[in-house]
Amino acid sequence: MIVLLRAVLLFEAVVVALAVPVAVNVSGDGGPAVAIALTAAALALIAAGTLRRRWGVWCGWLAQAAILAIALAIPAMIILGLVFTALWTWSVVLGRRIEAVQRPSDSPGRQPPTGPADA
Repeated sequence: MIVLLRAVLLFEAVVVALAVPVAVNVSGDGGPAVAIALTAAALALIAAGTLRRRWGVWCGWLAQAAILAIALAIPAMIILGLVFTALWTWSVVLGRRIEAVQRPSDSPGRQPPTGPADA
């Protein structure tokens, strides 16, 4: 799950950082738009680095909120925010499903193989 989430966050940070010049051109005063976009990109990078901790996924959700907040300064950026929030949500759900399948079952009657003779 961590690899998938990290890929989404890193891709998100790059795309948002590349959207900064567009934000400056679209909004006459690029100050608030640039500040929000760079903060969102930084949050995505921080979240990508903290995914191994319990609160790392929550930091990723915070990055998604920051991406959506860009739309306050530039309404057209809502599309970018919705796409990345959908990707993030899908990655969290899919990652949890994959981890559940990979987790060994805890059934009492079934013991994991201990060597070549048991396999």
